Amino acid sequence: EIGVGLACRPEIQPSEEITEQNAREANKILTRVCKEWSDRGVDRQRQFSLSAMQRITQREYASYGEAFVLLREAPFEGSIGLTYELITPTRCETPPEFFNDPNVGLGIRYDSNGQIEGYYFRKVNRRLRSRKTEYEYIRRVDANGLQRVCHLFEPLFSDQTRGLPWLMAAIPFLKDCDDFHESELIAKQVEACFGLIIKGGKKSPTPLELAEGNASSTDHEGYRIEELEPGLIQYMDKDGDVTTVDPNRPGGNFAPFIEHTIRAASAAANMPYELMAKNFFRTTYSSGRLAMLDGKLGFDMRTQPTVDMVMKPVHRAVVHHSFFHGHMDGVASRVTYLSNILPWQRHEWGGDDFGAVDPEKAKKANKIALETDQDTLARIAAAQNLHWRDLLEQRNEEKRKQIEDQVSQEAYRRDLRVAAGLPIDTPEDPNDDEDDELIETDDPDEGAPVEKPELAGAA
Repeated sequence: EIGVGLACRPEIQPSEEITEQNAREANKILTRVCKEWSDRGVDRQRQFSLSAMQRITQREYASYGEAFVLLREAPFEGSIGLTYELITPTRCETPPEFFNDPNVGLGIRYDSNGQIEGYYFRKVNRRLRSRKTEYEYIRRVDANGLQRVCHLFEPLFSDQTRGLPWLMAAIPFLKDCDDFHESELIAKQVEACFGLIIKGGKKSPTPLELAEGNASSTDHEGYRIEELEPGLIQYMDKDGDVTTVDPNRPGGNFAPFIEHTIRAASAAANMPYELMAKNFFRTTYSSGRLAMLDGKLGFDMRTQPTVDMVMKPVHRAVVHHSFFHGHMDGVASRVTYLSNILPWQRHEWGGDDFGAVDPEKAKKANKIALETDQDTLARIAAAQNLHWRDLLEQRNEEKRKQIEDQVSQEAYRRDLRVAAGLPIDTPEDPNDDEDDELIETDDPDEGAPVEKPELAGAA
């Protein structure tokens, strides 16, 4: 869903209040502030980068179907003091004293209009001997109008207030697969327990007597239990018979059953089987491409709630802290920012693309789409987690550098030839037409060009 992490691209546009120069400078400042903030660590302990916290959030979202992110101020040694704190969904619950409160449900407090006011989170009990349960109430929005608690989940039905795990529909299939796998392991263990069978003579005890003698314990009803262990020697009388455990396990149905179960689970989770099982065996180019296209659609659908419910509030908080920590003083004042906040918060979140099965065909398709005005450089660059302006500026800088290096090499070569007493070798002009069959004469009386004589022996 997010790969190594989603990156923010500020998209502040020029307007009546924002000049083009200020917009470009503000985009650069916000990009730098977010990068410095991430490098210093965004969690409360300042250990994990923003990309790392995104991956942890996405794992919580997949496991529980929801995730809670708390944004607040903390001491810092970097660009801003914003913290990105992840709260386990199991800690969001209703305190006992609010069980009968009609405005509190599943740890969420509502106002009279049904709007969310805040959340109740059970505090982490770091003292093992303490049995007291304490709760912390955190308002959803702070006094500045910034969102403090980001509740990430995608409802499957109307009026849903808490999330459901992604694999909820696939759990029965996975449980059956786990039970079948365990039964095969137990069968192989039982088979390995019998090491030797010895038949007795006429005076040997009966199988029942042998079983009772070998029994080491009894069950709750008093029946004696004989334990099995590797290398067991089993005694029996000469008239008895033994049916050994079938050694041909797992049977021929084991692998098809496992594959069928994983296919059903992947369909329930809206994920391609090839990716879930990490198995591209018997996959053709066409079927693999269809699977990746279908998987990308599912990934984008699960990425969108993360961007809308978590990452956009994070960027709005970054912009707010950047203004009030003095990073934007050279661009706009705090009064200008507070008078119209929305233009300063425009941005996009994106990550690295999935790549292409055939990169050459993909590049040709992008080129044709640009030449025929069927696509834009902004969308193509965004798919690679780049900004189109940055892409053009970088390419322009690289081309300039190539020209400078070429000129420097030509000057160095000329100086060497002059120092060695050799004629200056002038590089050919790429604008010269090599197919020109006309040359100019040296005779000043003849001003018109004449035809070039053919060389002797030319084919």
